[in-house]
Amino acid sequence: GALRGGKLHLSVAAACDRTGSRRTTSAHDMMRGKKHGGGGGGGSASSPIRATSGGGGDHDDTTELPSEGDKKSSAALLQGAKSNRDDIDWRATGLAFVFPATGGLLFGWDIGVTSGALTSIMDPITSGTDWYALAPFQQGLVVSTSLAGALVASAAAALKLGATLGSKRELQLAACFYALGAVCMGSAPTLPFLVLGRFTYGLGIGFAMHAAPMYIAETSPPSVRGLLISLKECLIVGGILLGYLGGYIINGEEGGWRTLLSSSLAFSAILAVGMSTLPDSPRWLLQQGRPMAEARDALSRVRGKKVAPEAIEAEVTAMSIASEKSGVGGVGELLRRENLRPLYIGLSIVLFQQITGQPSVLYYTQQVFTAAGYNSTYSAGISAILGGFKLVMTGFAVKYVDTVGRRPLLLGGLFVMVVSTIALGTCSGTL
Repeated sequence: GALRGGKLHLSVAAACDRTGSRRTTSAHDMMRGKKHGGGGGGGSASSPIRATSGGGGDHDDTTELPSEGDKKSSAALLQGAKSNRDDIDWRATGLAFVFPATGGLLFGWDIGVTSGALTSIMDPITSGTDWYALAPFQQGLVVSTSLAGALVASAAAALKLGATLGSKRELQLAACFYALGAVCMGSAPTLPFLVLGRFTYGLGIGFAMHAAPMYIAETSPPSVRGLLISLKECLIVGGILLGYLGGYIINGEEGGWRTLLSSSLAFSAILAVGMSTLPDSPRWLLQQGRPMAEARDALSRVRGKKVAPEAIEAEVTAMSIASEKSGVGGVGELLRRENLRPLYIGLSIVLFQQITGQPSVLYYTQQVFTAAGYNSTYSAGISAILGGFKLVMTGFAVKYVDTVGRRPLLLGGLFVMVVSTIALGTCSGTL
């Protein structure tokens, strides 16, 4: 921020959504600073800046409409903040990204290991159980109960629990469910116990996928916020690839599915320990009515030492103003007339992405190639190759999403999916 005549010109970087889009909003607000308990000097540059969250206190802060000169000054400040990446402390920013994104990696890991684990369970040689002969419904139960758990957890987080806990504690809760689910699955003596472990692990998925993008968006520097949220998707796909590689490694090993399903315990520990070293989201602290000093300290920790204290002060004050004005919307907000069209578009994209059947291919990759005539070793190897190709294309999308645009990438990907599906159907009928 810049002090001019006792006024602070603020630039507010609004958090972007989980799809990784970048939205930057200029809030040309000016906070009038006064010395606490001191007389005179009204509006000197040495006066401390104060902001209230409504009522009380021994100072009187007001918000004024900006003049044309103020707007130009704020716009210049905002442009400078967006373009200067040299001021980013990559160590602090990286830690605030990697640990929450590990929750996404564990989601991808579950997708990748499911296929190999199911193959190992159903093989009488490698299963090590007497309940290896799973019926189709039982196979579907093993696969889908993690998604059922994710549905329950994400709904609970979206309705109330997420706002109450905050994204940090929500990710810690996810780590606990991840770890508990991994232990249950790895030690499962019966099929119902395995299903219970899958559901528990799914609870971790739901909480992590709700909290991780929110924490990253609320703590990352505005100039790289969209990039980091997009990179989180890369970690999910990277988890899928690791899961496929794990399935290839344990192929033919007796009881290998237990090792595969329980190995996520290590990543769960990294998530839990890593989040314990990070502060709560500064925006969440302000929304909970916590002191600005606490939010300021939290933002300083995730931004590192390279960021100037004046910039931290300006951003925290901006967050406070934005929190007061916007509040936290509920389900009713989604049903307002002006939000119906965006809601319809968002739900439609997600629905048609899933209804194509591509999640089934990811969860049953080895089974698909085994049914096509490959043995289990080749099926596991081809699955790993597909996982690598998926990671490459996700990286391509992350790199070019801001230059090519989201709509062209979406339509292009849809076209390739349609052509591939037609080709598969034609080859199946011919062969």
